[in-house]
Amino acid sequence: MHIVKSFFCIMVLTMISCKSDTPKIKKPVETSGYVIQHTSAVFKNAELIFGDEWKIIFRKLDDSQYIVFSNSVDELKLFSFGFISCGESPVCRVSPDYMNIRFEIDYIETSMPDPVTGESIAISRIVNITRISGERYAAAGISSDVEADEFIMRLKSLVRDDDATSVAGMIKYPVTVVINRKKTRVTDAAMFVKFYGQIFNTKVTDALLMQALGDIKADSKGLLIGSGEIRIAPVDGVLMVTEIRNR
Repeated sequence: MHIVKSFFCIMVLTMISCKSDTPKIKKPVETSGYVIQHTSAVFKNAELIFGDEWKIIFRKLDDSQYIVFSNSVDELKLFSFGFISCGESPVCRVSPDYMNIRFEIDYIETSMPDPVTGESIAISRIVNITRISGERYAAAGISSDVEADEFIMRLKSLVRDDDATSVAGMIKYPVTVVINRKKTRVTDAAMFVKFYGQIFNTKVTDALLMQALGDIKADSKGLLIGSGEIRIAPVDGVLMVTEIRNR
């Protein structure tokens, strides 16, 4: 176990740095002395190997073969994309958000001690990862699926935090919803905030938070979240929530 901890101190330069005063840098894995390799792949799944070390599984775009990476929880947290979700619980789980989404991946081939035998095992470690832009939402008149996905992920984050005021700024008014069991026309942000709990109720929030980006459907009216609980579309070139079906 001491060997594993020492290895992590060398490999991780930020949140699990051996020196608490080491400044945070963009790349979580030390690359000095390594040949950085590159691939384009689709995120498929993740599995806990041991401790806080995760196996991150991708399918390569060029030959449809699978490629597996090993990264710690702290390393994964430094990337912009949540392949695993820890929340307030110490137990992390696979996040469905980015499944079936395409990425450009820089990685190194290195080794680490097997926690059982102590023998050196070969691993590939992600050092940098970015989205590949595509035309998944072209039917909705949205040219950048990356921009749209960022909008959706921001909305998810705000809803998790119950930030009604910020969510209100992402809504196109007027919007018709059900309040006190009656169809009601919400005309502005102040009214939306007042009835936020009824508008973004369990039906709406569950549909949003459980929605994987790779499964979102697009049509001429916009992007469909869940079974139609939320509709997102460009309004004068700006993405907005244009429909909410809370009943």
